[in-house]
Amino acid sequence: MPDRCTPECERILSKMGSLAAYGRAVALMAEFLPLGHMPAIETARRRTLHKFANALPELRRAAELAPGNGRYAYVYAIALNSTGAQPQAMELLETSHKRHPADRDTLLALVSIARESGDFATALLHARELVALYPSDMQLRLLILDIEKRQVH
Repeated sequence: MPDRCTPECERILSKMGSLAAYGRAVALMAEFLPLGHMPAIETARRRTLHKFANALPELRRAAELAPGNGRYAYVYAIALNSTGAQPQAMELLETSHKRHPADRDTLLALVSIARESGDFATALLHARELVALYPSDMQLRLLILDIEKRQVH
């Protein structure tokens, strides 16, 4: 990972690394962010967003062809959100959540995007759903406290 990296970049690199075999993850990261001659962070960010934008039609098609696969909808929604289409991402995630109510990643994305957009009521609703599904996860309980604190201010 580069010395300086935006939170979006870190999240993308981390997610890609966790979803793919090591060799494939390295190849994907090299394609998205060629680190051998790292340009300015903003240039790398624009390049990544451009790749997301180019991938949107394929991601949409995968999500439409396999509505039973919540992962496809999740990945498409994250790409939409990353390219600035936050309302469409939330709509897609809400639809996927109805089909897959226990999908942790979908719920976490709903919480994250809602919180980032200032919709604390929606973020809190979905964070509470997560706690109901994972009652022993203390990080989720802390997340609820953080959202409640932000909601007050």
